[in-house]
Amino acid sequence: MKWWYLFFAGVVLLVCAGAALWFFYEVGVRVALEPYAPSRAVGVPDVPEAASFSLRGDEVVIGQRNDLAFVHEPVVADFNGDSVDDVALRFVESGANGSTTSFLAVAVYDSMYGGYLGTTAVQVPQGDEVSLSAWHELLVLNDPTSSSTPTRYYSLYGALLHEIGPFAQGVQVGTAHAFYAESEMQVTLCTDRNTYTVAESSRAYGTMRAVAEERLGTDPYGQVFMVIAWIVGADPDSANPEVLVEQVLAAPSSGACAEGARGVEPVSPPVGNESLFGENARVIDSTTTEPVFR
Repeated sequence: MKWWYLFFAGVVLLVCAGAALWFFYEVGVRVALEPYAPSRAVGVPDVPEAASFSLRGDEVVIGQRNDLAFVHEPVVADFNGDSVDDVALRFVESGANGSTTSFLAVAVYDSMYGGYLGTTAVQVPQGDEVSLSAWHELLVLNDPTSSSTPTRYYSLYGALLHEIGPFAQGVQVGTAHAFYAESEMQVTLCTDRNTYTVAESSRAYGTMRAVAEERLGTDPYGQVFMVIAWIVGADPDSANPEVLVEQVLAAPSSGACAEGARGVEPVSPPVGNESLFGENARVIDSTTTEPVFR
């Protein structure tokens, strides 16, 4: 009978070992390999105002705190390049002695879970004259009362909302088409339709090449639409003028100066709250579709 007990004990050990391995895989390995996404079980709100935002490292829902309140109208546009509208919101935090601090955050719509996920909140200038607009997947805040930084740019990196810049004096921000000509990186600026060679000494030269190579592949006649910060080189009147590109702010795949082709005359932009950036973008709380550049 002793062998029977040994056989039974062996079977029990094998079953236990198998169960332990299954549990380790399900809880430890499979879950770790899956991309993180919030579960419906934790509640993904279907309205942007109910999203949870990160404020100074704490998760907050604006409507659940008496010292937080939304201000101004939201800005609805695609801010992460997934062709789905997100919602940019400004809110204020009330402090002691009646003081207030203004913040900006984005409620990103997650199509998989059918709800809004909040980003980090960044402090922004406040005042009735401060306006917010959407521009090629960027958020642009115009503050005419500021002499040092009248225009601020914000972009999304995952769930992180961050400010781009500030830029040095003389640097301009605008849109352009980048392409290769005889192995040189060149840009045609949307503002004046002039074409410049991108200086290899540009801070963003490597970034521009990486974006262009990813988008264009082996297409020798292709071009990439970008939002860039640039400054004209020392000799703008030369036969081959150069620009120094300080930063690539965005490279939306659907953007274009006009018809997306070299040499095409730009279309006059609409004025008011009409959208220059596609039917899925709306500019709210702004008097112009184009930001006021430095």
